[in-house]
Amino acid sequence: CRARTSYRDPMIRAAVFYVTGLVALALFGCEVCPFLSSLGHRSFAIVLGVALFGAFCLRAPLEHRFVLRRPPLERVRAQFQLDFGLFILSGLALTVFDLVAYGFPVSSGLRATLGCATIGFFVGVDAALVRERLVFAELSALELQPEGRRSLSYSRKFLAVAIAILVLLSADLFLLAARDLATTAGQRELALETGVALLVMFALTVNAVVGFSRNLALVLEGQNQALAAVATGK
Repeated sequence: CRARTSYRDPMIRAAVFYVTGLVALALFGCEVCPFLSSLGHRSFAIVLGVALFGAFCLRAPLEHRFVLRRPPLERVRAQFQLDFGLFILSGLALTVFDLVAYGFPVSSGLRATLGCATIGFFVGVDAALVRERLVFAELSALELQPEGRRSLSYSRKFLAVAIAILVLLSADLFLLAARDLATTAGQRELALETGVALLVMFALTVNAVVGFSRNLALVLEGQNQALAAVATGK
């Protein structure tokens, strides 16, 4: 009951992340590409918002089909792949639209796709951690032990997430620097944009770390309960 109360609205949580991602991408997308900059923040936000809204509308039916029908432990990875993939799909859709509607080069859209992949990675991690907590609650209520393929250890999972964060952050900061360092006047803008980007990434990283720590606590709690059951003769 406690888990159901805490996580009864994962869709609302996902919606908040999608809106946050839209705002972040609308702010930074125009700063990494002169073609996107020519659209202006508002126009770019509208086009991107349509793509992300379409992805969010597809999320529920795809989640039901490709996540919830899987065995419990496989749902976590499937949840990450779903949300991460939807953000990448949104970026690719934006690339095609800009190419057809405005004649922008593909490289322009791929920069936006990288931004979508960065935000989508954090959205996918958060959704997967929430899904994992729901799986823990489900198995605990049924007094079942996880079956099937052994999942990655939490240390390896966190290492993979940390490496991905560093790679995505480095790529995004490089795109910001490549445009602004072309002119002397752009150096001050670069400092401001880099600071804001780091602040956003810091907040997203903290959220991921907190999610991992909460799930790790659930794992250890489950192990302690199993040991206590063994001690009583079960």
